[in-house]
Amino acid sequence: LPLGGAVLRKGPELESAQVALLRRGEVVVKVEEEGRRFHVRTRDGLYGWISSHTADGTPIVRALAPPPASGKRRASDEEPGGRSPVGVTVLSASPASSPAASASSAPA
Repeated sequence: LPLGGAVLRKGPELESAQVALLRRGEVVVKVEEEGRRFHVRTRDGLYGWISSHTADGTPIVRALAPPPASGKRRASDEEPGGRSPVGVTVLSASPASSPAASASSAPA
């Protein structure tokens, strides 16, 4: 895993198959949260799981400010079940925790 990214996995388990690598600064939509794992959707429409922080507590993603309330919502803005997603951006993991970052940044 390159420094400053996250592994997108098929399921929330660390052993789950890798779907893609997310780059530092990439914005994804958080659909669901399970412990320190986020189920996300990429701009390309891929769904998978990433960790919110490494095993030692270093953040891997951060929430983005919500867009201004305009009162207009598109159907594509909502996930199945009518949930409103939250945008998050991938951060850089610290070099000291790269092995842990690889394992924990993987969507589990």
